[in-house]
Amino acid sequence: MIPFAAPDAAAATAWLADAGLEKQAARYLQLVGGAPMRVALWKDQGQLAPIDALVDSLISPPADPIVLAARWDALLKGDGVFRMENLVEGVQRWLFDLAQERMAGEIRYHGGWPRPKGVENLSPTGLMTAWREIGQFRRSARHPLNQLLFLENMATHFLRALRPAAS
Repeated sequence: MIPFAAPDAAAATAWLADAGLEKQAARYLQLVGGAPMRVALWKDQGQLAPIDALVDSLISPPADPIVLAARWDALLKGDGVFRMENLVEGVQRWLFDLAQERMAGEIRYHGGWPRPKGVENLSPTGLMTAWREIGQFRRSARHPLNQLLFLENMATHFLRALRPAAS
């Protein structure tokens, strides 16, 4: 086994630009920890549009968990390459970024996307609680008994974390 380090950001961005991802290469590279081959694989599998749609739903989610779950359900019923595990992981990473932004002023995964309004009013404890709760959803993401009910429950946990912290 020969370990290789991830390429530097400039080289990875240039390589992805040659592969047709010049506009948003940096965005996706941050999401995958600097691994350009994973971004290229996502592009080949058609996962970039669902990832963008998921993040858009997280940036400005509806207040109703049923509406949010319906959006997520539509993403999953697309062409089949974007699966429940991808959705759960995406929501969990988003919550992690919000909590890290509140606690340390840094963003690990979603630096290339617009920031939601009111992040400064969110409770870091509430965000980390939701992050842990969403982690529990990963256990059954491959085989939920009822997909829509699973999504509604997850959306409820997610939206609860977005309530402003009590003053």
